[in-house]
Amino acid sequence: MSYAADLKSHNDKYVPTKTNGQLPLPPARKVAVLLCMDARVVPEAALGIKEGE
Repeated sequence: MSYAADLKSHNDKYVPTKTNGQLPLPPARKVAVLLCMDARVVPEAALGIKEGE
């Protein structure tokens, strides 16, 4: 299986379990965060934010 196919397979399993209907729209903090892609950085932990903020 190619890496792209592996990612898609994981995403296909993730999507049905994702429930975020309780999250506010627009996001509560009204901030956009632009980051470089560094797999060592977990933006939520680094910035002290939670999903939906």
